[in-house]
Amino acid sequence: DAEPETRFLYSYRTRRSRCQRGVSLLDRKESDVFDWTGRKDATATVVYGEAMLTMQTPNKKQQIVQEAFRLMKPTGRYGIHELCLVPEDLDEDTKQEIQKALTDAIHVGARPLTVPEWRTLLEAEGFSGNHLHASVGT
Repeated sequence: DAEPETRFLYSYRTRRSRCQRGVSLLDRKESDVFDWTGRKDATATVVYGEAMLTMQTPNKKQQIVQEAFRLMKPTGRYGIHELCLVPEDLDEDTKQEIQKALTDAIHVGARPLTVPEWRTLLEAEGFSGNHLHASVGT
């Protein structure tokens, strides 16, 4: 079994546990929101994000992905579970209509991307295109 320092899994259970102990990301200053892990560079074998990026602005998405990349060992894996827009060639007006409808329904700003847009975000932050896999359910 790997040392605890080499494993990092951020999931709903972890968030819930931290909130129950009074640790909240919302209580942190804006400048340290994305350096909250307290982990050293390249120490995680797995980083997992559950429905977190869709709710963020483009800049925040980028910062979160940068932090995940910073945490990961070169052989590590980053798993995300996010909303995807399909088909991939949606026009901008349709994307904005979908975003507005989602935001109105869930009362949180939702900004889902198409599969190529998710891929571009991940590749821009250093993730290899050869190892990016998407599974889109209908």
